[in-house]
Amino acid sequence: MQVVRGGVEVELTSIEFALLAELAVQAGQVIDRDSLSGKVLGRRYLPLDRSLDNHVSHICRKLGPAIDGRRRITSVRGKGYIYRCFQPVKAVQPGQAAAAGKLTVAVDNAADKAARTARTASQMSR
Repeated sequence: MQVVRGGVEVELTSIEFALLAELAVQAGQVIDRDSLSGKVLGRRYLPLDRSLDNHVSHICRKLGPAIDGRRRITSVRGKGYIYRCFQPVKAVQPGQAAAAGKLTVAVDNAADKAARTARTASQMSR
């Protein structure tokens, strides 16, 4: 299990990784909290349970904002969460991950790296 951002591996707990993998595989789609809770935490979602919110918060903090400054994962009130896929997310399909025992989620791509490099270069020229 590996998460790579800008060519650097990001350390996530197993639950954070499972949550990110579920969201990344279905990037751009709202995934309901009950489904995420069942798949990631192994239990039914209860309205007062803040576990998913805490895990999402930790993931967002560890990954940082997307290249345009927006949060990568956002809450959709009354529905669930969405991984805002600004650029394609590379992820092994769920069935393949289980068979291989390995899953890599790359949350940035070449366009993000180029923009980050350009931004860094402009900051250094000041």
